[in-house]
Amino acid sequence: MRSTQGRALSYRTFFQWLIISLYQGAGIMIMSLVLFENEFLHIVSISFTALILNELIMVALEITTWYVPCSTSSFHDPIK
Repeated sequence: MRSTQGRALSYRTFFQWLIISLYQGAGIMIMSLVLFENEFLHIVSISFTALILNELIMVALEITTWYVPCSTSSFHDPIK
């Protein structure tokens, strides 16, 4: 398996990503159950929203060079 930079994905890197993902998923589920126990019917939508926001934050943390027009266009894209 190759990464986007052409390097091989090692087992160590894969399992690091796996552990981070499991940790984040468990944290999201535990916090949503603790904070919103009275709204159990909405747990799926709350957890999904938290997951999407978490992934957007993780992507933003990985970006080293921000290209301003490109990054602002994702937030200011007009609906046609």
